[in-house]
Amino acid sequence: KLSGGKWLRSNIWRTDLPLVDGLIVNQGPNYALAKRLQHWRAIIAYSKGVPVSTNIAPSTATISVVRATTFKWAYGGIPYFKPYEIFDQE
Repeated sequence: KLSGGKWLRSNIWRTDLPLVDGLIVNQGPNYALAKRLQHWRAIIAYSKGVPVSTNIAPSTATISVVRATTFKWAYGGIPYFKPYEIFDQE
């Protein structure tokens, strides 16, 4: 591993459904809570027999995101990894 496991850790777990924790610490606690609330609501609905899905939209280069240097660098490199792309803020 590039960082010896210090920075990059697997975020995939296997249960009866594959789960991915796609949160990034740099996104902050408010973002994390908002995303968790969406998923918790979906889990509750699923437990009651309701079919559910959650949206995972492509990343968007908003001003608040690219203010962080690491995101700015990462987003700048995305064009080299086709077919991934970053949407610009309208």
